[in-house]
This record gives sequence, C-alpha cells and structure tokens, in this order.
Amino acid sequence: ELLLRLVHRDDPCPEIFRAYRSALQGLAEPDALSTARLQALLRIFEKRLLEALGYGLNLHCDGASGAEIQAARKYRYYPQTGAVAVEEAGPAGRGSVEIHGSTLLDLAAEKLEDERSLHESRRLMRLVLGGLLGTQPLHSRALLRPYGQISEH
Repeated sequence: ELLLRLVHRDDPCPEIFRAYRSALQGLAEPDALSTARLQALLRIFEKRLLEALGYGLNLHCDGASGAEIQAARKYRYYPQTGAVAVEEAGPAGRGSVEIHGSTLLDLAAEKLEDERSLHESRRLMRLVLGGLLGTQPLHSRALLRPYGQISEH
C-alpha cells in the first residue's frame, strides 16, 4: 500500500524495489512470523523507501547542533529538521516524537532488536510517513489487526 500511494505509476525506482525484495525475502525466513521480526522488517523497509524517495531520515547527527547522536540522550525528532536534543528542542507537539538516541542509531544500523527501539521507530515512521500520505489512513493496518500482527499503538 505504501508503494501504491508514494511511488508514481511507471516509475522504475530500482532502489525501492531492491528494498521491497529484501523485505519479502526477510518475510520468507522462519523467524519472520514473530511480531518483533515483522515489525523490524517493516521499519527497515520504510526507512529504505524514504531514502529512495529522497526523504531519508537524519539518524546520525543532531539537526540543530550538528553533534553526533548519542545513544544515552533523548531527542525530539522533527521531519523537517531531524533529531534535536530534548534540552534544545521546543515543546512536544503533533509534529514531533520523542525518541532515544539508541533507537536512532539502531534504525540507522538496521538493527531493531529491543522492544523500545521497535516501539519508538514505529512512532517515528508513522510521523514521517503520515506527512507524506496525508490524512487518508493505511488500509493494510485494518487488514492485519485481526491477525494480531498490528496493534493500535
């Protein structure tokens, strides 16, 4: 559904389809049936999709200071700016999500292995993709919810 809504018809986009193929291959692995593995595969695909569309996430440095992301710090991620250390960021709002530096680094390395990184990266992707998709919800969430693969949060 993301591909249908974000990629122009007849646009070859080889990077996107390499990412898509990689996600499908990951889904064919025996451990892909676990919710955590499925979520990690989806977040990595979404990250790669954004990169291929020219909306890559700034996951390595603070968008305000330029300093490297520190795993132990908390950041507020703004789609237009990137991560900004909480001490330097403005008030929380609908246009940002609070996220740990470790999650940003995990997503950059495509190693989403703990519950916090999975949860925070999901919130981050919802924020960023929501800005591109507009107000129309993704129907794939509703399709997968009865099977326990997608929750409301």
